[in-house]
This record gives sequence, structure tokens and C-alpha cells, in this order.
Amino acid sequence: VVAGRNYFAKVKAGDNDHIHVRIYHDLSNTKTLTSVQTEKSHEDEIEYF
Repeated sequence: VVAGRNYFAKVKAGDNDHIHVRIYHDLSNTKTLTSVQTEKSHEDEIEYF
């Protein structure tokens, strides 16, 4: 049963700094920041986390 969707994004956090974030969007239209990975670069690919 699907209860929502996970979205992944790369966010620029400084000149050369990036973070990866996971946002959960449930069926009641609530969005929640569920996970953050720090110390990423622009070249780092987003993988499931």
C-alpha cells in the first residue's frame, strides 16, 4: 500500500557546499523533511537514503 511519496533534492548550502535532502509527501498533502546528508559536492549523485 502506498501512503505517500519521497522526493530527493540537492541544495546549494554555500559556494562549494551542497546537502542532499529527502522530503516525504503523504496522501493528506503534508510534507516532512525526513533526512539530510551533509558534506556533499555538486558532483555527488543523489542516491536513495
